[in-house]
Amino acid sequence: MRWPRRLASAALTVGLLVGPPWVLVRVVGWPLLRQAPTGDEVRRWVAQPLTEQSVTGGLTVLAWVIWLLFALAVVRAVLWRLRGVVRRIRRLPVPAPAQATAGGLVGVAVFGVGAGATAAVSPPDPQPAEATTGQPFTDGHTTAAAAPAARAGVGVGLPDGGWLPDEVAEVAAGAAVFGWLRRRRDYQPGAPGRDAGRNADLTPDSRTVRAVLAAVTDPDAPPGPPGPRGQVTDRNGPVLGQWPTGPVLRPGDLPASVGLTGPAAADAARGILVAALLTADAGGPRLVTTVDTLTGLDLDAPRLTAVAGLTVAATLDDALVHIERHRTSADPASSGGGPGGRDQPLLVLIDPRGGDPAAVMRLRAGAVGAVTVVVLGGGPEETWQVLPDGTTTVDGGRRAGPRLCVLGAGATADLLAVTGHLPPPTATPTPPAPARVRRPAGAGVPVLRLRVLGQVSATVAGRPVLLRRSAAWQVLVYLAAHPAGATAAELTEAIWPHLRPASITGRLYTTISELRRTLHTDGVTVIDRAGNRYRLPADTVEVDLWRLTAAVDEAATAVGAADRDRTLRQAIGAYPGELAAGHDWPWLPPVREALRRQVIDAYAALAAEADPPTALRLLRDAVGVDPLNEDLHRRTVRALAAVGDRDGIDTLLDRYARTLAAAGLPPGGDPRHDTTAQPAPHRPLRPRPSPRL
Repeated sequence: MRWPRRLASAALTVGLLVGPPWVLVRVVGWPLLRQAPTGDEVRRWVAQPLTEQSVTGGLTVLAWVIWLLFALAVVRAVLWRLRGVVRRIRRLPVPAPAQATAGGLVGVAVFGVGAGATAAVSPPDPQPAEATTGQPFTDGHTTAAAAPAARAGVGVGLPDGGWLPDEVAEVAAGAAVFGWLRRRRDYQPGAPGRDAGRNADLTPDSRTVRAVLAAVTDPDAPPGPPGPRGQVTDRNGPVLGQWPTGPVLRPGDLPASVGLTGPAAADAARGILVAALLTADAGGPRLVTTVDTLTGLDLDAPRLTAVAGLTVAATLDDALVHIERHRTSADPASSGGGPGGRDQPLLVLIDPRGGDPAAVMRLRAGAVGAVTVVVLGGGPEETWQVLPDGTTTVDGGRRAGPRLCVLGAGATADLLAVTGHLPPPTATPTPPAPARVRRPAGAGVPVLRLRVLGQVSATVAGRPVLLRRSAAWQVLVYLAAHPAGATAAELTEAIWPHLRPASITGRLYTTISELRRTLHTDGVTVIDRAGNRYRLPADTVEVDLWRLTAAVDEAATAVGAADRDRTLRQAIGAYPGELAAGHDWPWLPPVREALRRQVIDAYAALAAEADPPTALRLLRDAVGVDPLNEDLHRRTVRALAAVGDRDGIDTLLDRYARTLAAAGLPPGGDPRHDTTAQPAPHRPLRPRPSPRL
């Protein structure tokens, strides 16, 4: 029904654009005067202004003005739509988040990025590798890191008020996706059932990371609060102003020594630290700071001392010694321009409060050549006053400065954790899979049939459901994955983590109201609300996901081998594809991965008790469910060896190597080795530059 409405709307718009001018020209004539009024005509009009001719002329002018305003509004709306189309066209496919992350490193700004900057380097686009099923390897998140290119120059606003340049957001998004792919590679299938210990690594991403993912995967999402020289409307409205523009700042373009003042000076210093660490391995500046500086920024100095690309000195004097050593180093291995070399820029970030004034002066004096010193607080150097949105003023407000990356202490820790510079925080392992759901006896035929495994779809009383809002599908899938229900706050944070709650008041209620109207039939409720908690009632709603989880639970508690085999086959037969395939909603990864693990656990358990040919068939199907999992490939290698298919082993491992390469993952080991695999150790997600760069 969308196209008829759109055609009718387009016809009405064209009619309003063409009809009034045609009528005015035919009835009144062209609005332009053929000649200027004479003096006598002016005097007669002043003496008697309300004549039939003057009233007609005034109404004609008013009609033309109203039409002109309408035409301008249409033009602006068309340009806004075209802008969205261009953004989507620019979302070029990338082979893997890791390569997109590396590509974003080159363009990342150490201090920040202005609105007019665009990504300078595109990641390579090799041919995708095929999975063992013969289909190109795809994943709901493999293209997520490409989206920031469509938002270049806009930036990402965080719910706590922080702001990230597009390049920094691109690195964080790519690292988050890469982390989930690596978890898939390293998982060790076990006994069927939801084991919280095995799923301890499925802790959801922090809200900061989910906000970044939501913003970079939604090209129409608002970029957060604008600077004082620009403004934007809501994501559904046109742009009313322009964002502050400025060049991409790099150490060579900066003053040798710069001071940060203002209400967001500490936030800007944390942004500098994060951006510098993300670029250190790609030839960016090496960062030197002190323990007191990190402590003053509310960061964990002891945990940061081992971070690559960062030197944490005990005192200002020690920082000065490191600078001198960097300048005078004669080590041939460090004479080049690569990471750690003498030619690599050095960025010094210090908080001089409480330090030796003489050491502070020596540090400021050392800001020459490839050394840039950033001082928290004013001083003899050029001073930038940083506002909470990251915009700056220079020389006491006499001129505008660049827009800087600004981060709170919590957001800084979140970004350093997801990029591998800090180990992720420990959390109590909780199985993220949904609870077991059974339909009540005698419930009858369900009104709503919801399919969330594979392609998402829904039918009400046998007719397909068409939903206009993407958020409406998210609400349905989220409630299906959380059958115990969810509060309004939980739904809002899951669907719109990148927006401030105050800015989206009523959006959830509007979405649910539309859902209820669309799904309404014969007065039957398909979305219950008890207090502030929403849920899908099991007596009127049927969800394919619930059949899968019920079968998994029955298999875990089955007494006899026959019942266990039957329920395991029911589980794998109820899994046509991953949860909400094709969608990259930020809340999906832990629930999606927990379900995938339940299915490959079922395959592995059935294969362990089957004869060699049957085991081989089951394991090949399991590899099709997760072509990244290394342990499944080890088991399949053993099954191929058991039937004497040596050529099959070579084919399998060649495809697996290409699949890992397409996902940007290094192999965790050699699946040819028939050994008992141990859980893989924590490997930092520190991005590496692409060989082509």
